[in-house]
Amino acid sequence: MIVGIFGGLGYIGSRLVTKLEQNHTVLIVDKMMYNVDKKFLEGKTLYKFDIGEQKKVESFIDRCDKIVNLSAYVGENICQKYPLEAAETNQFNAIKISDYCNSKSKQMIFLSTCSNYGSSSKVCHEDVDLNPLTLYSKTKVVTETHILKTNPFGTVLRMSTIFGVSDSRTRFDIIPNQFIKEAITTKKISVHNPESIRPIIHVDDAVQIIIKFLEYDTNYSVYNVGFDSMNLTKKDMIHELSKHMKFEEEQIQSTDNRSYNVDFSRLHSEFDIKQIYTLKRGISQVLSAITLKQVDLNCSNC
Repeated sequence: MIVGIFGGLGYIGSRLVTKLEQNHTVLIVDKMMYNVDKKFLEGKTLYKFDIGEQKKVESFIDRCDKIVNLSAYVGENICQKYPLEAAETNQFNAIKISDYCNSKSKQMIFLSTCSNYGSSSKVCHEDVDLNPLTLYSKTKVVTETHILKTNPFGTVLRMSTIFGVSDSRTRFDIIPNQFIKEAITTKKISVHNPESIRPIIHVDDAVQIIIKFLEYDTNYSVYNVGFDSMNLTKKDMIHELSKHMKFEEEQIQSTDNRSYNVDFSRLHSEFDIKQIYTLKRGISQVLSAITLKQVDLNCSNC
């Protein structure tokens, strides 16, 4: 199988490429907005262009059997910094990719986010009303709504927050990786609303699930991706980290009021997925990589 990955050099993309290459041919599109480990590029088939270049996008899709679209301005900070570019990439160009895949009857996986649920007192299954509170999640909602209405070959994966060590870009601007960075560099963790709930998933677990969607047929067009046991409060994450190292905790004010407890039963009713990384094991992996200087603590999408 030839799998084309838009955004294949990013946090999730680079790890997905590594795993897929074991059994499939992988083609990568990335405009290389961020620095990339040159060693990671060795032996890779990379097409460097922006997904707004429609003719190049269509030619690339024609070469592939299946498509994964990871290309996006990911996170609220980068979306606020580049709002027009975020709208173009996350919405307009992503919709064009979906439409072209649909016209060619090619399976396409679009990565969305559980952040689309915003702040909810309900357990959020796939059919509850979305409540996007950030520009990032609003762009994702627009695109996934279009895909679900128009593309029978499209699958939307609402991802939990990714953590852990990846291959090319391990980000440290999202929790719990961000907490680890703060504890190391300042001996202090800044937290707003510690009781708020965020589902998290290690990048290796996320990647194994994406691969299952590429290799097997599914019954629905949208899935929450994660594990019930990983619906954790910020307080839970900080408590686990405190078992590994010492730091102070500082309460701060923020406009980020997201809190969402997510139901993953649809995913697990269709796939037998063995969780690879708990929070404890993930923290140990990140700390080991930092000690061995295998990651850049300044890597972020800010």
